[in-house]
Amino acid sequence: MGKCVTFVICGSLVVKGKRVTVVVCGSSLVVKGKRVTVVVCASPVVVKGKCVTVVVCGSSVVVKGKCVTVVVCGSSVVVKGKRVTVVVCASSVVVKGKCVTVVVCGSSVVVKGKCVTVVVCGSSVVVKGKCVTVVVCGSSVVVKGKRVTVVVCGSSVVVKGKRVTVVVCGSSVVVKGNRVTIVVCGSSVVVKGKRVTVVVCGSSVVFKGKRVTVVVCGSSVVFKGKRVTVVVCGSSVVVKGKRVTVVVCGSSVVVKGKRVTVVVCGASVVVKGKCVTIVVCGSSVVVKGKRVTVVVCGSSVVVKGKRVTVVVCGSSVVVKDKCVTVVVCGSSVVVKGKCVTVVVCGSSVVVKGKRVTVVVCGSSVVVKGNRVTIVVCGSSVVVKGKRVTVVVCGSSVVFKGKRVTVVVCGSSVVFKGKRVTVVVCGSSVVVKGKRVTVVVCGSSVVVKGKRVTVVVCGSSVVVKGNRVTIVVCGSSVVVKGKRVTVVVCGSSVVFKGKRVTVVVCGSSVVFKGKRVTVVVCGSSVVVKGKRVTVVVCGSSVVVKGKRVTVVVCGASVVVKGKCVTIVVCGSSVVVKGKRVTVVVCGSSVVVKGKRVTVVVCGSSVVVKDKCVTVVVCGSSVVVKGKCVTVVVCGSSVVVKGKRVTVVVCGSSVVVKGNRVTIVVCGSSVVVKGKRVTVVVCGSSVVFKGKRVTVVVCGSSVVFKGKRVTVVVCGSSVVVKGKRVTVVVCGSSVVVKGKRVTVVVCGSSVVVKGKCVTIVVCGSSVVVKGKRVTVVVCGSSVVVKGKRVTVVVCGSSEVVKDKCVTVVVCGSSVEVKGKRVTVVVCGSLVVVKGKRVTEVV
Repeated sequence: MGKCVTFVICGSLVVKGKRVTVVVCGSSLVVKGKRVTVVVCASPVVVKGKCVTVVVCGSSVVVKGKCVTVVVCGSSVVVKGKRVTVVVCASSVVVKGKCVTVVVCGSSVVVKGKCVTVVVCGSSVVVKGKCVTVVVCGSSVVVKGKRVTVVVCGSSVVVKGKRVTVVVCGSSVVVKGNRVTIVVCGSSVVVKGKRVTVVVCGSSVVFKGKRVTVVVCGSSVVFKGKRVTVVVCGSSVVVKGKRVTVVVCGSSVVVKGKRVTVVVCGASVVVKGKCVTIVVCGSSVVVKGKRVTVVVCGSSVVVKGKRVTVVVCGSSVVVKDKCVTVVVCGSSVVVKGKCVTVVVCGSSVVVKGKRVTVVVCGSSVVVKGNRVTIVVCGSSVVVKGKRVTVVVCGSSVVFKGKRVTVVVCGSSVVFKGKRVTVVVCGSSVVVKGKRVTVVVCGSSVVVKGKRVTVVVCGSSVVVKGNRVTIVVCGSSVVVKGKRVTVVVCGSSVVFKGKRVTVVVCGSSVVFKGKRVTVVVCGSSVVVKGKRVTVVVCGSSVVVKGKRVTVVVCGASVVVKGKCVTIVVCGSSVVVKGKRVTVVVCGSSVVVKGKRVTVVVCGSSVVVKDKCVTVVVCGSSVVVKGKCVTVVVCGSSVVVKGKRVTVVVCGSSVVVKGNRVTIVVCGSSVVVKGKRVTVVVCGSSVVFKGKRVTVVVCGSSVVFKGKRVTVVVCGSSVVVKGKRVTVVVCGSSVVVKGKRVTVVVCGSSVVVKGKCVTIVVCGSSVVVKGKRVTVVVCGSSVVVKGKRVTVVVCGSSEVVKDKCVTVVVCGSSVEVKGKRVTVVVCGSLVVVKGKRVTEVV
């Protein structure tokens, strides 16, 4: 950083300044200026200047220096002060300094200093001064003690006292004292005593050893034993030691072998053998060893070697075995036979075998084989089999085989024919059995059948045969019983027969009742029957009513009303009522009807109708009749009222209007009347009265200006105003200009133009204006029009040109214009053209 340098992070990073040069590698960026040196690992960045020292771990940032001003959006932190020291791991932050004020949104932050004030909402933590008091809401942790030191790694929290040792797995866990006791709620882990045994599900890791020492970087965990060396980068884990056994579920990796050396960079992981060497570029990983060849493009990884088959993509997992073939696409995974060759381009994967041809575009995949037809849209999955038909819409996937019916929504799974064998790592599911029926919603899975074997890693569930045994780690549920029927949607729920007992941990739900019918999508919803008792913990929802039918997808939605019918596709929701027609594409929602009011939260949706009452808990939304009261939790969104102005940042929402009252629970936002004061927790935004100052964390946006109007659809954002200043942190975009109109956060798009209208379907964005036509497929965007300005957030790019035409496939972008050529690989983008302005 230099005196005149201004850093705006979109996707990876965007740096602007008189003498700034930005080169993006993977989903990172390299910024060069007179005295600027930026090294980005994973989605973070390291900036060096005379007095600036920035060290970023995972998607966070650490800034040091006297006159440093750090504003971290995304799952990072904003630090201000002369001698501020901020250590951010994954989506958490640690700030030290006398007068430091840290507000961590997301899954939490720890701030230290005499006058430190930490307020954590969502699955975060709150730490205060000398007599620190930690209160964790959501899937977080609460720590109390006089001399508490809290270090948060990943989306968890670590608390340190004189002899405190905290190991956080998943988004939870607190360990204290010599004989550490770890109690994990939600997607956490439990560790005890000298001979600690750590089993981490979700985005965690499992380590074993006598005197384990855990150091968590990013949203991972590092454990140390006598001869154990664990280095975790991003949301991965690295374990070293003679007798180390590492089993990683969620977006982690599994490493086995006496002298295993695993180095994980970004959100990928590489599993090695004796002489393995891993070099990670951007948020990817490269593994080298005697017979290992790893080529990582974008945020993907390709591993080759005689006895090594490690393919880690995004939040996937690597499986090792002589005859094991793992192909990971985006946040999906594909496992195959003997002669498999995986080539990953962008955040996708290409798999090669005797008769296999895989072509991946963006975060999607296309697989061709003898009789295989795979059509992947958005971040889908690849399936192989003689008569397999895979249709993926948005970030979901649908697979079909002779006796297999697999419907995967979100980061789904792939299933095959008669003797289907499904191994899902990351937020997927593994299903085995002849007549298996798997229905996966969100990052969960549902398995049905006599001899079904379901192993869910991440925030999933594991179900087994006749005497099903369900052990859910992370934000899942555990169910046991002979004739158990488990339908898990979102990040999990377990339902059982006659005397069902449902206990929901984290963002799950628990249901009870003889004739209970529960369909849960997303990490939320409860459906009741005559004697139903629903208790929702974390970011879940509780619904009560004699004949209520609630179907929640994505981060979930609860709808109540006599004639309400909800059909959820993918991580979306479809609501039907007297005059309501909801069509959801991707993680978005479209509602049509005379007097329909739709409030979409994250990957959920809320539909309003005269007789509709929506109450969303956790990361949901609540919408009510004429005098609408909107309570947005998690990544919520749109509220309508007479004079309502909604500003949504990241996974939060801000509503302004004469009589608007917004109370956000979890990682949400609170908005009040004329002089609204918005404090967004989680990856949200903070807004203030007339001279609103918006700072967006996560995939949100920061807006400044008197007459700012922000309309956010899905996980995107649109800002309008004469003197709007948009700064997007995380995987967002920054737009600057007197008449800037569209700023898209997350995997959205930014369009500029006077009369711009943005309609977002799925996690994409559609922009319409005088001459703007935007068609978004999956998490991509297509923009057409004379004066179109397209800014792609996430691992995309921004292309500017009068006659620019942008066609985005998957999470990639192709821009065509007079002299513009954009080729996006993974979370990288290359834009060429005379008048190209922004490359994010």
